[in-house]
Amino acid sequence: MSLVFKRRRSSKIRRLFMALAISIPFLCYLATASAYGYWLDSREFIAASIGLGIAHPPGQPLTALVGRIFAMLPIGPLSLRIALASAAMASIASLALFCAIETTLRSMAVERRWVVLPMALGVSLFVTGSYGWWFQAVRPEVYALQAALTCVILERLVALEAAWPTKDFRPLVTSAFVLGLALANHHLLAILLLPVIAPTLIRAMRSRIWRAYTLAVVALLLGLSVYLYLPLRAAAHPMPNLGEPVSIERFFWVVSAQAFQKNTGSGVPLSLSERHLDVLALLFEDLHIYCIIALPGLYAMLRTSGVRRLGLIWMVVLCLSVVIRAYLGFVRSNPDAQGYLLPAYAAIGALFAAFFAALVKPQKGVDHAPGRGAVAIAAVVVLLGLAQIYNHASKADLSGFTAIDDVDDLIRREAPAKSVILLHAPQTIFVAWGGEAEDCLRPDVTIVPVPFLTYPGMVDNLIAREPELRDLLRGYLLNGEFLQPELESLAAKRPLFVEMDVRVAPSLYQSMVPSGLNYEVIAGGATDADERIAAAAQNEIYKELYERIRTQRFEQNTKNFLLWRHFTDSLYYMGFGDRKSAKKALYLAKTLQATAKPLSEMEELLGNSDEKGPIDVTRFLKLMEK
Repeated sequence: MSLVFKRRRSSKIRRLFMALAISIPFLCYLATASAYGYWLDSREFIAASIGLGIAHPPGQPLTALVGRIFAMLPIGPLSLRIALASAAMASIASLALFCAIETTLRSMAVERRWVVLPMALGVSLFVTGSYGWWFQAVRPEVYALQAALTCVILERLVALEAAWPTKDFRPLVTSAFVLGLALANHHLLAILLLPVIAPTLIRAMRSRIWRAYTLAVVALLLGLSVYLYLPLRAAAHPMPNLGEPVSIERFFWVVSAQAFQKNTGSGVPLSLSERHLDVLALLFEDLHIYCIIALPGLYAMLRTSGVRRLGLIWMVVLCLSVVIRAYLGFVRSNPDAQGYLLPAYAAIGALFAAFFAALVKPQKGVDHAPGRGAVAIAAVVVLLGLAQIYNHASKADLSGFTAIDDVDDLIRREAPAKSVILLHAPQTIFVAWGGEAEDCLRPDVTIVPVPFLTYPGMVDNLIAREPELRDLLRGYLLNGEFLQPELESLAAKRPLFVEMDVRVAPSLYQSMVPSGLNYEVIAGGATDADERIAAAAQNEIYKELYERIRTQRFEQNTKNFLLWRHFTDSLYYMGFGDRKSAKKALYLAKTLQATAKPLSEMEELLGNSDEKGPIDVTRFLKLMEK
């Protein structure tokens, strides 16, 4: 009876620690989640979740389905509900990581619960309380869900390897099903798990338990069946519907992400070695010296009989995550890069937990009762986890972030009736799509997503809804740019606005004037008087926008958005011939990034002279082209 009582008590204590491992992160994420979405792709996923649409390739069907489930919760605005999906998934990942680390510690002969459980909890909190992990949990994105699926797979593999030899291959079947789901969410990150799973799969095959192997294959296919969402929803013409995968050819175009395949390897800035250093610096910034401590932890695992396979699992996860993220490029100032690295965060956590395990595990011939030193180390690890949460809370906090909504007012909500808006920046397009999906205030406004016009079905669908756009869009596909006659012809029928960009030809500047954050096309062309009045109005709009944004945390991606706006404003004013307004726009740009070389060159070109007339800005289009 005493043994049974102890087991029950031990089970209750373990469940308590499991509850802490999931609830502490979730409460932190809940308190700091965004109620308005975020820059980059966040608003796109809001739109896809609300309307069960299809996001950019590879489609991410599972993210849309999970987001839709959370959108049905009767709490707060829709954007917040979908952000809570990320919070919940990141918390599930924390729980799975806790269980995986617990199994790893026990495999290293650290058995006592007052050492194992606090240490596993502390490490999981340290990892999930880091900025890179936390920031994926407070905005609508694919990475928190992918982290949850990845950590569940790793936990099941660790449990199976730790119990080897065994005939219970249920963890393998579970892993296969979750892998199928992961492939239907972010297939590149899921594919990186195949080298991790392969050795365990081969061992299972050698055991000749074909029933388990067959069940694993069926489970994998069941998870992959989520991809049926793409053609089924595409046939309903949702918004967004990027790639319109209604045929086999279009389905593979979307799933293979052909639109982004050039943005890898040699197709991105910086050398491969510099990108690897960027990745390592990013990890070190979040996890500090514990990135280095992970190395002796790995050494301890590889030296310990019966734990080598676990060490190899964590090592392969870490190495593949770092190498692939560096190959893809675009690491600096990119929160999505940290989303790719969440498996690496988990692996580093497991490895530095192994380092602590090597310090406290009993030696042969020594009593296994935990000494005060072992309990003290476990307590220190818990404190480290709590300190990590404290240190990164303010940096990851998006609870007061409203800049995205302030911008949406100026781009979409306040546009004249029946406006047509040509948007060039993907994140601006997503801001408009997500806002309309949530509030449905401006169904009369037509958003033309310029960078997606070459996607299958996009132009045909726009023309079917808005026949007046036929000449403009057909001309764009034929010439690769918008032409003045088609723009002014459409502007004579409907209010027409253009988001200024390096892809807007300088020859079009004389047909436009500033209007809010965009530029209005004037039928018959713009006069100097039109431009002066519009420039003064735009200056006042920026003053108001800055006042609204500065009441909240003025974070980097908001600065990047404004920097790009001021730069393109400068291009317009220089090309139009309004040098005074160009200097004002450059001044605002340089307050955000004083060291940008193109801005300095533009400032030097403007000089202090009183010369008048347009300036050729062609070379600056190439210098700052994305």
